[in-house]
Amino acid sequence: YPVAGMIEGGSSAQVPAALAVVRVEPGESLPQLAARVAPGAPVRDVVERIRNLNALDSNSVAAGQTLIAPIG
Repeated sequence: YPVAGMIEGGSSAQVPAALAVVRVEPGESLPQLAARVAPGAPVRDVVERIRNLNALDSNSVAAGQTLIAPIG
């Protein structure tokens, strides 16, 4: 996925291509969720991908909310 590599600025860590529906845990922020579902990837990039996939206007999420997210 060359596009992801370009977004990463040549970093070896990339946002995973696999997607899944994930549930926001109680007390969990969007960056925490991003770190949980894609632990090897840059959190900021995973947050951006989650926001794009789910058309979120902000990083605000609620416990129990389901989101499409990259996993891996």
